[in-house]
Amino acid sequence: MEEGWESIFKKRVLERGRQYYIDGRVELLEYEDTHLEAEVFGSEYYNIKIDLNDSQILKMTCTCPYAKENPYCKHMASVLYAVENSKIILKENTIEDNSIDEILDSLSNKNLKEIIKTLLKNNDSLREFKLKYKTKLSKEDEDYYINKIRIIFSFTGWENIENHEGIIENINIRLLEFIEEDFQLLLKYEKYDLIFNLFKEISYNLNFIIEKYESLENYIYINELSKNSLKIINRLMKKDLSESLENDIFEYCLYYLKNSNANMNKDNINNPLLKFYENIFLHKFEGPFYLLKKEEFLNSEIEKHENDKDWDRLKRLLLLKYRLLKLEGYDKEEISKLLSKYHLKININDETE
Repeated sequence: MEEGWESIFKKRVLERGRQYYIDGRVELLEYEDTHLEAEVFGSEYYNIKIDLNDSQILKMTCTCPYAKENPYCKHMASVLYAVENSKIILKENTIEDNSIDEILDSLSNKNLKEIIKTLLKNNDSLREFKLKYKTKLSKEDEDYYINKIRIIFSFTGWENIENHEGIIENINIRLLEFIEEDFQLLLKYEKYDLIFNLFKEISYNLNFIIEKYESLENYIYINELSKNSLKIINRLMKKDLSESLENDIFEYCLYYLKNSNANMNKDNINNPLLKFYENIFLHKFEGPFYLLKKEEFLNSEIEKHENDKDWDRLKRLLLLKYRLLKLEGYDKEEISKLLSKYHLKININDETE
């Protein structure tokens, strides 16, 4: 990245962009020598595109409202910080494999099998070999990854409040290692159903931590862990999924929102995992079918809780309904009319920079 790029940003915008990067809100999608594309989670998901020439910035765009009226936003800055601190090399040299082809062509089937067996004695090579060439993994193979997630979250010492920050930090480090290694392989070889099952296991364990220790001041540390967990489902949703799997993910999202809303109390109202599920619900499922399902779900939940004494529960549902109507293209006056019977004073000054 070119030196001095920080000088093009306003100081406050740059500081907030750096904080977004530190908070783990940046997801690098495409990363080449002349172009990069990323997604940043702000008040919603924003798409950032940057054109480069020998690491010089030629053009930057962002889909956030602030970027429509200003040349450089905090989301652009957060992506540049991510690139600057990334270990990924922008341009990799392609390996000349003519000589390798010549050697392989000269080998007999027996020799080839011997070479493959030797290579597969390494467990990691064997596991990748299975992922690549087995259409359906065995239960033993799937259990290997499920158990790996359980081990990541299996830490003792929770009874001591002073240990919480360190425990969550360790979980987060190990989860990131899983995302960078195992998850990337699973994604590469299109094991999408297994990825979804692993995500559910992660979500279960993370939600267990949040619910069990909701009275403790640990949300600061859990927030980053939640963001990293949601990276998995975020990347999965960008793939060409089967209709049945996409619907399973949607139904699981509804299940989580429904149960979280039913169990909501003053301690877990700021549950960071719940906030991410709400954003997935709003932004990751498109088309008339899902729009109808979203409306039906919210209308049913609002009706169920509109007479509750717990105002926070209903307010959260109404704000979600407000955001959905906004995404559908309703203007503020129309939305206010639709929600007027609930006497909800919605803050329409959304985050715009």
